[in-house]
Amino acid sequence: MTGSDAMTGSDATKGSNSTPGSDTLEPWLRPEVVRWLMCLVASWDAVCSEPLLPRGLHPGGVAPRPDIALAAALYDAPFVLLSHGTEDDPLFNYGNRLACDLFRMSWDTLRGMPSRLSAEPDQRAERQDSLRRALEGGVIRDYSGVRIAADGTRFLINGATIWSVVDERGQRIGQAARFDSWQPIR
Repeated sequence: MTGSDAMTGSDATKGSNSTPGSDTLEPWLRPEVVRWLMCLVASWDAVCSEPLLPRGLHPGGVAPRPDIALAAALYDAPFVLLSHGTEDDPLFNYGNRLACDLFRMSWDTLRGMPSRLSAEPDQRAERQDSLRRALEGGVIRDYSGVRIAADGTRFLINGATIWSVVDERGQRIGQAARFDSWQPIR
């Protein structure tokens, strides 16, 4: 990518679609989202020893567009996958189907929401500290914390992995989280 093509956390999954017909695609298959996911997956691969998608779910390189196949597989993955950009108050720029369901939000509602709002006010300092540690070390594992859905439902996430998302030049463009364990708090 050239400097003018560089993707930032805030515009990686937003903005106009320059691909003809891309406005008719599911939003998670739009070119800017697919590009973001390719960076997210490459960043995961650089810091984690296991694949992001469990064996058997990864579409591999057999599809005509393996990047599109991977984006579709991530959206329908059996784990929560979320990411935000590098804004001063980072905004969610991706959430897969399970993330949207868990947080009880549509794709469009989740994207653009300050990610800090996923935690209750008394949990935000601890959440921010964990994000800082992931930024400094590239990844943290086994994160747990209380989150809140749009309807006020509270839940505890367990065993989350948080990592930095970098672009092809190694520039940090955001952070992502993956988890598959949570329990409601009553």
